[in-house]
Amino acid sequence: AATRQGASSRGAGVGLDPKALVEAFVRQMVAGCQLNVVGPVGLMQVRCSMDADLKALQFNAPDGSGREVQLRTIRAVHAGAAEA
Repeated sequence: AATRQGASSRGAGVGLDPKALVEAFVRQMVAGCQLNVVGPVGLMQVRCSMDADLKALQFNAPDGSGREVQLRTIRAVHAGAAEA
C-alpha cells in the first residue's frame, strides 16, 4: 500500500485542463516524489520516479536498495488491506 505525500486528491484539478494536469503529473513523476509504503519492518518512506520514456517506475529505499517495475507488467493495484 502506498500513499503520495503532499497534495490531496480530493478536489484536485477541478476546473483545470486535463492535458495540463497530465503534463504536470508526468513532470513530477520523472523528477520523483516521496511515498509512504508498508514494508517488512512497517511503514517507511521511499523515493519513486518514472523513467523519461514513461515505461518504468523506480523505487529507492533509504538503505540504498531499489527496484524497477516495468509498467507493462502491472496487472492490478490494490489499496488498503492486502488482497486474500
